Amino acid sequence: IRYGLSAIKSVGRPVIEALVREREENGKYRSLKDFIERNIEQINKRAIENFIKAGALDCLEGNRHQKIIVFSQITD
Repeated sequence: IRYGLSAIKSVGRPVIEALVREREENGKYRSLKDFIERNIEQINKRAIENFIKAGALDCLEGNRHQKIIVFSQITD
């Protein structure tokens, strides 16, 4: 999984490690809002947007277009 995520633009090993550490410490991500709120300090907006576009967050509710809209509303 970590190798696959590293292929996403703007996502390197430190970002992946931060995501995994957060999930291990605080449990699964329940929604896109939960994912953003728990990781916005460690991961830049571009990386989160690229996660959405690459389908890395498809397990969360909504399609990619809806996620981009929610992402914009939360981060603006």
